[in-house]
Amino acid sequence: MDYSKINLHALRTYAKDIGVKSPSIYTKSVLIQKIKAVKSGKTKPFFSKRGRPNSERLSVCDKNTQKNKSKPKKRHTFCDKQGKSVFR
Repeated sequence: MDYSKINLHALRTYAKDIGVKSPSIYTKSVLIQKIKAVKSGKTKPFFSKRGRPNSERLSVCDKNTQKNKSKPKKRHTFCDKQGKSVFR
């Protein structure tokens, strides 16, 4: 893939998605090197665990409505892909 033809904003978004640490501080040429290093396996991908998880990693569980079918609650419980509750 020829990364030099992609604009900087799209490169930074792509770099963040594949695990480049702090892609907004790098220039385009350095960012391309970092992307290639992560893609080739020379550098381990970095994903922050701070803050709320991305919406792609969460799904709304129906645990509240399954427990008490006669009286469903309005609040949703967010769960990760394994079905483990993340928030109340």
